[in-house]
Amino acid sequence: MTLLNSFMRIVFLFVFLVSYPHSTVFSEEKTEIVNRKPIIYFDESSAWPIRKDTTIWQLNSINPDFVLYDDGLVIFKKDKDQFDLYSVQLTKDEMNGLLEKFNIGDDFMKLEGSYSTNNLFDQLTYLIKYWQNSKMKRVLVSGPIRDSEENRKNTPPAFLELFDQIISFTNKDAPLWQPEKVEIHLYPFTDSQGEPVPWPKEWPDLNHPTTKKNADEWSKYSYTIYLDGEKKDEFEEMFSSLKEEQAVLINEKPWYIAPKRYILPGEEMWVGN
Repeated sequence: MTLLNSFMRIVFLFVFLVSYPHSTVFSEEKTEIVNRKPIIYFDESSAWPIRKDTTIWQLNSINPDFVLYDDGLVIFKKDKDQFDLYSVQLTKDEMNGLLEKFNIGDDFMKLEGSYSTNNLFDQLTYLIKYWQNSKMKRVLVSGPIRDSEENRKNTPPAFLELFDQIISFTNKDAPLWQPEKVEIHLYPFTDSQGEPVPWPKEWPDLNHPTTKKNADEWSKYSYTIYLDGEKKDEFEEMFSSLKEEQAVLINEKPWYIAPKRYILPGEEMWVGN
């Protein structure tokens, strides 16, 4: 791979990060998902969320780590270092019990919008969003509060108590969550190496009605494709088989596939906020 090509890959990924967030709602297909609203949102992010698994660049924190919805649905990660999302449907009593355990009170609601537990840069951040009476409370803490007692001491107790409760949530029987849509970003890859991998003909291409041509200054040559969630496993199998310099052939042109993102229900309430 040329130095320029390597640099452009990183630029593409950076552009993807700074251009996110945005939301896409497919209300014509599943109106019950659009009506579902989040109560609590939690996301753990790295300042440098790009990591390398085998030979493929991936993003470490595009989807949140935990979301509780008003109908009792919980979508969550079982481990902080994994990409897979799981889901469990709580009963009304179970959801109320979980909210009681979280014990979100005035102390949390009075917190400022952001805190830093030390004077370092480029560190882990922890973001909690909480909705009450259609109003959102947003609190961000920067610093390694999972493992560092010193940083935990510098964290507001109201945030730390809720944080500990959220990250301790698990359900061993929860199945993998299947998203309604998978968002895939495409960038021109004219200097790719080897034979491009054909994009399946039955999948949306550049001419599909839901495909978007990105119009911002940095990524005006890129496209966003929305793949049905039921194709997630097939896509991930193809994605993981790609070599680092290998393109995907779509509409007879080679494209670089940027990391994917799962479309979550109700995300229009938190993206950009």
